[in-house]
Amino acid sequence: MIERQDQDQLPEVPAWAPRKGFFAVDEKGKLGVVVGRSPLEVFYLRPPGGGREWEREADQLRPPTEAELRAARVLSTPVGGQ
Repeated sequence: MIERQDQDQLPEVPAWAPRKGFFAVDEKGKLGVVVGRSPLEVFYLRPPGGGREWEREADQLRPPTEAELRAARVLSTPVGGQ
């Protein structure tokens, strides 16, 4: 069992963190799929459905809302729904 004083020293774990293959939204509201990460915690994103990559630091990213996820699924679904 961890004593109370030890719990106060545990590192804070973020509720959400960008992960490869998942959607994220940058500080400008641009939605992308996380396609990579550098050792310096810079994340590389690509628009749903393809396009030019861009990079952001972890603290510049947030999880998408439900509405943003729906839009991303529409944009990343090939024509004909295949």
